[in-house]
Amino acid sequence: MNPERGAVYGVALVMVLASVASGPLVSGADLTHEPEALALDPGNGSVTVTSVEVPDDGFRLERGKFGSDAYYLESPPVRVNVKDVEGQPLVNYKLRIVEANVTNLRIYFLGEEEEEAGGLDLKIPRSSFEPSDGDKDSYEAEVIVVVRDNKGDGPRIVHRENVTVEVVG
Repeated sequence: MNPERGAVYGVALVMVLASVASGPLVSGADLTHEPEALALDPGNGSVTVTSVEVPDDGFRLERGKFGSDAYYLESPPVRVNVKDVEGQPLVNYKLRIVEANVTNLRIYFLGEEEEEAGGLDLKIPRSSFEPSDGDKDSYEAEVIVVVRDNKGDGPRIVHRENVTVEVVG
């Protein structure tokens, strides 16, 4: 027999035997392994929010340069003070300008570090958009902080506050 042909038949035989051994004909032989569970379990756990500190100013819309219709939304950090963090609860920081049809959201995962620090500063990155009504000097907006954990029947609003967003530029 040709050695090359023997190698091909040998590989084919190994593949067939492995398929039969790990298939439904032979129970108990499993050639696969279960992936290890991830350490992340976002939204599960619990947290107690002791206070939320929203700055009085610093919320602004900056007009785009060079005649563009874009506006840039900037907001200062909102401080959320927490204790009793267990697992990985989520915190959402939402800034909503209803009049301009704009909502900006950021999601944070909480852990032991935030409890040790007593809380965290929530920040929404600068974002651009085109408001539906760009001729105003200011907009009324709403800051909403939501926690998603195992307390209650779903997300819970822990803070809601109205702020003024100034149009600059």
